[in-house]
Amino acid sequence: MGADKVSNAIHAGEHRGWSFPPLMQGFAPAVTGAVRELQQRIALQALPMMDREPIIRPATSIIWTSTQASAFELQWHATKCLATVRADGDANPTRAALISLDNVIRALVSDNGPTPQVGATPSGSVEVQWLADGTLVSALFDESGDFNVYAVNADDEVLVDDELSSGDLPDDIRTTLAEILEEMSTKIVQRPPSWAGRG
Repeated sequence: MGADKVSNAIHAGEHRGWSFPPLMQGFAPAVTGAVRELQQRIALQALPMMDREPIIRPATSIIWTSTQASAFELQWHATKCLATVRADGDANPTRAALISLDNVIRALVSDNGPTPQVGATPSGSVEVQWLADGTLVSALFDESGDFNVYAVNADDEVLVDDELSSGDLPDDIRTTLAEILEEMSTKIVQRPPSWAGRG
């Protein structure tokens, strides 16, 4: 369906006396814009590579070469990484490990921060890592939900190395890690190839 047809269908419904909630009223322009952009990309043969997983975003925020990313997009990316390692059978984390992982990601991911990468551990649990310009921040979870947080800079200087209880990210460690991640965010030159379908 073309962009004009989508818009016309919405307006025809309004003329027939149908009422749309406020959320739907904002939805029509977004769909119309997305359809127009898709039609332009097809006409220009500028579609993203088909082996990448697309993410649904309003058309106005689709920037395929940008390093900008909202906290929501970064959390969504981490969720997709987790789903992949679980589907591949590489990880079978416990519920406690998943809860701890989710808590750490929510506590540390911020707008335009480094991209969290979730992977399997040799024991079948999960780990989340952030890496930018030689600096690494990592959280490794065991089946009880307890975890180790570790950070090292490009000079191999250990910045953080702490064993923490499930669901426990003390304020001082959280602040230190947030500062490290913020510094890392200034050194991002591109997102990983798998990043939300971007180039």
